[in-house]
Amino acid sequence: SSVFVLLGLSAKIGQPVFHYAKACDDNATWYTNHFSFRDSDFDVEDPLPFLGRNLMQPLVLFWGVLLSGNEWTKYDFCIGKVVEKNGD
Repeated sequence: SSVFVLLGLSAKIGQPVFHYAKACDDNATWYTNHFSFRDSDFDVEDPLPFLGRNLMQPLVLFWGVLLSGNEWTKYDFCIGKVVEKNGD
């Protein structure tokens, strides 16, 4: 531990020995914040996107098709739309 004292390094357990430049930390934080690729549909802290996409969106789209009177064949969850007969 005397070597650490001579070099001015911290010998405490759980703390980093070397401290890099603050600019590197800022860049790493920015990168993590912008490119962490968290999926909002499966976020436990915010279930509203999951509920909205899987419960509300199909109901609203079916309601629109039923009011228009068009025939439909299926609801496609992958693209999020009601597939209508002779439609696009």
